[in-house]
Amino acid sequence: CKDKGWDPIGPCDSTPTPDPTQSPIGECPNSWNPNFSFLYEEEDEVTLDGVLYFCRDEKKCRDASNRPGELSNADSVKAWLLLGPCPHVISECPGLWHLGDEYDEGDAVRFMGHLY
Repeated sequence: CKDKGWDPIGPCDSTPTPDPTQSPIGECPNSWNPNFSFLYEEEDEVTLDGVLYFCRDEKKCRDASNRPGELSNADSVKAWLLLGPCPHVISECPGLWHLGDEYDEGDAVRFMGHLY
């Protein structure tokens, strides 16, 4: 991203997520819950054991057997991207980056769970 003019700043925790994963701004997203895995969508964020994860494959995230952080489960690794510990996450994030939108120097955007 840096060679395209964007500097990575860090992960965000205010990616819109469906209930019951919604959390107030400034707090970590709610914990991953296998009972509600059918609600997870691509780009949702969840926490598990104090670690923040980003859903990169909706179909795999919706499968309750794909627990975030399960390194022995290849589908879980493909589904959930580890972003890092939740207390070190930026609490208020700008909108998502969209191809074709015009941006000015100093603008901030979210992409794949990170702030640029």
